[in-house]
Amino acid sequence: MNGMNQKTKLILGWIIGLAIIAVISFACVKVYQGEELNLFHFFAIGLLIGGFFNLITWGGSNFYAPDSDEANDEMGKHIQKVSSDNSYFIIMVITVLFAYTSSETSWLSYEIALYLVTSLFFIVNPVVQLFTIKKYR
Repeated sequence: MNGMNQKTKLILGWIIGLAIIAVISFACVKVYQGEELNLFHFFAIGLLIGGFFNLITWGGSNFYAPDSDEANDEMGKHIQKVSSDNSYFIIMVITVLFAYTSSETSWLSYEIALYLVTSLFFIVNPVVQLFTIKKYR
């Protein structure tokens, strides 16, 4: 989808946004009913939010490899490299924080901490790319 027009981006943004709201609402209902959230809930929310930020940043629908001309030029590759380095550091800090703050007695159990870190892997890089590209524009 190289050269996605503005209307398609808007429609795709609305679809992803509604899907995020639907999955978060479903997860809230599960918590309200007293059921535990599983990996699916965290994974789906992480992928959808990461895809939404990827759409905002690069204007494409391809999550793993942005398909816009801007992403494929020299500056785009530099932004991806810098943001990947920064994202790795941020994820490592978050992982260490969750490892030290989680316990079986608090609300943040080991399992929930692992699920949160897994979902944050999909969110942090597109968000850091968004802030990095704003710096260079």
